[in-house]
Amino acid sequence: MVDALYATPERTSGETPRLVTDIDVWFDLDPEPRLAIAFDGSVLASNRAAQDALSRGVLATDYGGVLRFGSPESDGAFMQGLRAISSGRSGRHRMILRGRDGAWLAAAVYGVAGQQRAILALRSEERPPADALSALADAFHLTRAEAGVLCALTDGKCPKAVANDMNISEHTVRAHLRSIYAKLGVRGLTGALRRSCNLLF
Repeated sequence: MVDALYATPERTSGETPRLVTDIDVWFDLDPEPRLAIAFDGSVLASNRAAQDALSRGVLATDYGGVLRFGSPESDGAFMQGLRAISSGRSGRHRMILRGRDGAWLAAAVYGVAGQQRAILALRSEERPPADALSALADAFHLTRAEAGVLCALTDGKCPKAVANDMNISEHTVRAHLRSIYAKLGVRGLTGALRRSCNLLF
């Protein structure tokens, strides 16, 4: 069976997606985990590498067959990517997710032309501490400044020390914190740090 896969980054209006054919061959032979996913998140098919990841507990499925990762934030980011594909806003959606074993995974969801499914491509991703800012920003939709504040607080610094390190006022740090709390859906610093630590560690 010859299929077609959108392989462009997020599309802009008027841009024609580049298509890759012979997906089934690519899917089966790829040494990295590949899964065919319905738009509700359930797994339709997987290649050998993905089956191995499922058997090792790097990935899991719930009772409904929906793919699950290592944190609620990763599960949410994955479903957000599927929604972007199913709505037609994007031909490809990339993200960094946590596996159930705590390891980072670089993930890309591709829309399949003319079908109600997507292809999820995964690979292991080493994320050094310097990438913690990007991880926080990606997972929680934070600005770089907000991610910097949250990362520093997660490392155990107080707001005054964060202000000194970032060369901003303590008032600005607290303004960033209010925005962080709203985006993370928490009431205070304890909840924000818990969610940050769950993602980073």
